[in-house]
Amino acid sequence: MSHITIIDALMGEGKSTYAINHINKAYKDDLLSRFHGSLEDHKFLVVVPLLEEVKRYKAQCPNLRFVDPQPIEGRKGLHLLKLIEEGRNIVTTHSLFLRLTKDVVETLKQQGYTLILDEVLSCVDIYKDLKKSDWRLLQDDGLVSVDPETKNVLWQDPEDAPYNGKFNEFKALGLNGNIVRHRNTLLWRWPAEFLEAFKEVFIMTYMFNASWLCAHMNASGIGYRHMSLSQGALLPWFLGCDAEGIRRLQRHIDVYEGPHNNIAVATRKNSNPLSGNWLKKNHKALAPELKKSMTQICSYWAKVRSQDLMWTCYQPYKSAFKGRGYTKGFVACNAKGTNDYSDRSLVCYLINLLPNPVIATYWSDKGVSIDADQWALSEMLQWIWRSRIRKGEDIKVYIPSQRMRGLFKDWLSASNASSLALAA
Repeated sequence: MSHITIIDALMGEGKSTYAINHINKAYKDDLLSRFHGSLEDHKFLVVVPLLEEVKRYKAQCPNLRFVDPQPIEGRKGLHLLKLIEEGRNIVTTHSLFLRLTKDVVETLKQQGYTLILDEVLSCVDIYKDLKKSDWRLLQDDGLVSVDPETKNVLWQDPEDAPYNGKFNEFKALGLNGNIVRHRNTLLWRWPAEFLEAFKEVFIMTYMFNASWLCAHMNASGIGYRHMSLSQGALLPWFLGCDAEGIRRLQRHIDVYEGPHNNIAVATRKNSNPLSGNWLKKNHKALAPELKKSMTQICSYWAKVRSQDLMWTCYQPYKSAFKGRGYTKGFVACNAKGTNDYSDRSLVCYLINLLPNPVIATYWSDKGVSIDADQWALSEMLQWIWRSRIRKGEDIKVYIPSQRMRGLFKDWLSASNASSLALAA
């Protein structure tokens, strides 16, 4: 069982700096141990959201000689396996890490790597690359079955010869433990048990208890110690430990309150304006008023230039909602880790974020609950943090969804900060 530490601290509290210092200290400790005849030797696999962070670890940990996997025959996974077999220090992205295979994981286990995971993984999603008719065909041919307890999809090759055909990719995912059958829906999942292959694991994030990775680990029975970070030192996480950091942010954030918040008001209970389902029916009628409100917000309330703002909405409605003076400021709502927008002073969050109900029931069937509000808040905070607030500079915030605006204001309120932090 690996030793897993969650470093749960507000954005900007120095989690990446802590990881870099830990890595460099381990290198010095290894040198000292070898001087005294010990064989202590740390190996690191660092996983970050974006390629720009790969460069940071390479630059700030020069003695570790970090390598980022490159395509071999078009596959970075082959190079990753080779680097692990050689015991090299590796820095790569979430995208490649999510494609780990059992063979690679077994080699990691043998080599005794330490994992540094910057930000939680998107560990479960709807699997859309297999038609229902193809699923029935695979069942009828006896190639797939479902474990009645775990709901994992099991692949069984024919007795005469291994299967080789159009479903090879699905076969590989099934053999790797990536596919589950949940209430007649196929889900892709990253096997949480892969974390147990590491000698030590550090996961750096904020509001861990609201994340799907937390639910995934809890459902899989994987234990961890929950820590926070203050002035470069780890301390046990506790309810409200982020309150002081939030209070420092208050004077830098101005949340819009006015008539432009009325563009999407609930007309009946549970209608959830600006949610994905609501927008399917209402985005065309909403678009003219939303464009007008965005123009007014930019020009008259925030008084910013087009290059000073960032805005987001659900991707399918980007074209319907774009308008003169702000279109180029669009930033995908799942943007994390990037510093490309750290000069933006106005942020407009045009989303009412709700978890996918199929995925939510996947957790509940395993006895693990998801707090939809806290999950939505954590996702929104990560997006807002792409702006210049990450540098401690003033920003203006426009959130027309009453629900999302309320969550943000409650989080920002110093008097409520402790009560709104998630319980362990």
